[in-house]
Amino acid sequence: MNLDTETFGPDAEMFNPARYLSGGVPPHYTFGGGPRHCIGWRLAIAEIKTAVFALVRRLEIADTAVPTRLSRFGWLGFARPKADGQLFMPVVLRPVSAEGLAR
Repeated sequence: MNLDTETFGPDAEMFNPARYLSGGVPPHYTFGGGPRHCIGWRLAIAEIKTAVFALVRRLEIADTAVPTRLSRFGWLGFARPKADGQLFMPVVLRPVSAEGLAR
């Protein structure tokens, strides 16, 4: 699929990430879709969730009290907090002490 010269041109066998920047190559789903999608994607997602849980568990999350406003971001319309015109996450992350982890 990824070596198709009709889709990717005569240099389809060469690694050329620039071909995707021009927009001339249609998106393909080597790892994410179709009958031949990556068999390890569920394991990868589970590992990412485990790592995020392990990190977040060791952090105290506190409010900064900085006034922010939500603004639309991107073509999907995700809301992102902004302060003084800059994207801003209105929280402070501090490491939790060893006693706090024992709870």
